[in-house]
Amino acid sequence: MEEPLFVDQEIDADISQRLGDALPAVEVLAFVVRLYRPMRERDRAPVIGYMRCHVDLAQYPDEVLYEWIKVHRVGWYREVSGFERFLANLEMVPTARREEVRGLAYKIAGGTGRKPMHQRVIDELMQFFPADLGDPGFDPALAHQAVWRRKQQEAEEYDRLYE
Repeated sequence: MEEPLFVDQEIDADISQRLGDALPAVEVLAFVVRLYRPMRERDRAPVIGYMRCHVDLAQYPDEVLYEWIKVHRVGWYREVSGFERFLANLEMVPTARREEVRGLAYKIAGGTGRKPMHQRVIDELMQFFPADLGDPGFDPALAHQAVWRRKQQEAEEYDRLYE
């Protein structure tokens, strides 16, 4: 069993403060990593690249940032209220950066690209990153339920296989 990682509260607060208006985008990308990737360093590397591109974090080595991404608000994405927080963060991403964040989210979800991305994942990402966040047909609760229903089914299949 992997030991839990902890980031000092002062470091967490400092990184969050330094990110400023980039924090919502980073939290959105961390959500995508948690949802579609196994949280290995290479899965978190694009998020760190985004962080370093938009904010001076030179004083923090990559290892600290890897840990920060892994533990920062780790539980909020599992609940509908957390999913609503994800959408609120997405709305706070400046319009000029939204396409960059969407593209990076697709890249993260696609992994190394050796295999084509499953259509279900593409559909989910299209739900998470609609062209118009104000579209009245977009129901965040339904998108959240669909994703977590699938995750629950995968967990049950895993349990059956390894009982």
